[in-house]
Order: sequence, then structure tokens, then C-alpha cells
Amino acid sequence: MAGRRIRMPPLRRVLLDLLHFSKKMPLVTAERRLALGPLLAARQACAAKPTWSAIFMKAFALVARRRPELRRVYCSFPSAHFYEFDESFGCLTVERELAGEPVVVFGRCRAPDQQTLFELSNCVRAYQERPVETLKTFRRMRRMAYLPTFLRRLLWNYARFVGGRSWINNFGTFGLSSTAAHGAGLATILSITTSTLHYGLFDPDGNLDFRLTFDHRVYDGAFAARVLSEIEATLLGEILAELRSMSDTKSAVA
Repeated sequence: MAGRRIRMPPLRRVLLDLLHFSKKMPLVTAERRLALGPLLAARQACAAKPTWSAIFMKAFALVARRRPELRRVYCSFPSAHFYEFDESFGCLTVERELAGEPVVVFGRCRAPDQQTLFELSNCVRAYQERPVETLKTFRRMRRMAYLPTFLRRLLWNYARFVGGRSWINNFGTFGLSSTAAHGAGLATILSITTSTLHYGLFDPDGNLDFRLTFDHRVYDGAFAARVLSEIEATLLGEILAELRSMSDTKSAVA
């Protein structure tokens, strides 16, 4: 049978680099089924509904404020050590379209725990809706994509081994990736960040399979399990209270 050779889209090269280096990380996934019925109802009552990405990023960042391990990255140069950031930076993946082709864009939201859900949702929607050419992260990806492979990998190795400020500028302290909006969840994921959140679909009772994929060099499974428990408590505590206050504001205006 006849076939044809298809040229690799330039931006795809950056994703291949990410996959290349993420395979070198000892990633483990912890999962917890979250009972979020009250949270689902409170969000539904809001006139301007915050995105789920904003809700989950803020909950994780609030936990990370109390758990410094979640703000650390493993560095191997000049000797193995951790680098700990003072605040959280969330990195999310967003699928966009460019010239009729789907492209993955990386968005960064600084200090989600210090923003309101409204502000954080605006940050997320900017990456979802603004012209892709105007996004700083996209322009950086595009510059990287046209570099020779050996030079791209050299830059990735610098960020990966040295870490520090260069790491947070490129990858954040944690990631969030979900295909739930498209009707499916990812059971496993490859990532370059110490912690990555991903989740499935809500069932009729408001339950959700929530997953945390993490770098085992930075923390262990028992710690990850406690983090998932704290995320659920935060969602049903501080986040739920904020959603209800947004709903009360709507009622007061009405």
C-alpha cells in the first residue's frame, strides 16, 4: 500500500522535547475520588462561573502554601539538591488552533493562592481565547521550535539540571492538564514538573477521580495521598466559601 511522508510541525518539536525529558523523571501517580457535590452546586449558582482549572489550581496552591515540598524541584548540578520557591506558579496546557492545526500552548498563572477565582479564571481564559500569536509563552515556544535539535536539548538540559529561576520561568512549580472538557480523563500523564494535576469526569453525584502525578525524588506516595486529602478539604472549605460568596454577590445585585 502507498503512503506518504508528513513533515513534523515545528511546534510539535517542543512537545517531543518535553516528552523526551519527562521520560527521565521517576513519575508516580496517586489518585483519590473526591466527593465534590456541594462545590459543584455552588459553582452552578455563580453568574460568572470560574473555570475548573482555576478552582483546582487555587486549591493546590493553598495546600502548597502550607506544604513547602510542593514548591520544590529536584536539581542534579553541581550535586543533587532541592530548590524551593517562595510562591507557587501554575502551568496549564491548553489546546488551540493555528492555521487549521491543533497546537498545545502552555500558560502560566503566578501565585494562584493569592488571586481570587475570578482573577484566576481570567488568566486561564486569556490562554484559551486570546489570539495565540499574542501569548508570550507561545512566542517562546515558536522561537525554540526553529532551533536545531541539539541546541534545544542543550537549553532543556540547562533548565533541567541547574533548575532555580530558569525552571520556574519555563515550567512553573506545578502543572495542570485535563481533557475532561472533551469528554474523557487521562489516567496517566508524562510531565516535566514536580507535581501535575489531572482529573476525569464528574459522576451524577458530584464525585470526581482526581490524580496527582509527582516526581518521586521530591516526595513520597504517603505524602501525595495526604496532599490529595488536603486538596479535597480545601475545595470543600476555602474554595467552597469563596464560591458561595460569589453566589451571594449575584443574589445581592439581583
